[in-house]
Amino acid sequence: MSTEANDRMHPIADNVLRWDKGLTKREYFAAMAMQGICANTNQRLGPRELAETAVKIADHLIQQLNQKQP
Repeated sequence: MSTEANDRMHPIADNVLRWDKGLTKREYFAAMAMQGICANTNQRLGPRELAETAVKIADHLIQQLNQKQP
């Protein structure tokens, strides 16, 4: 089973039974990375660098999760 960036983290069915609401896994992973970075009082990233770094971490995590395990 692979992890896709645009899969929903916690899908919510609407009245038409589409599962298209809620955060994507990429958005969720980036938010968690951003939270961790912000918790580090020694970080000196501006808003743009913070967002870019969080998204890079999320993308790397998704890539690693999709690697074949030995």
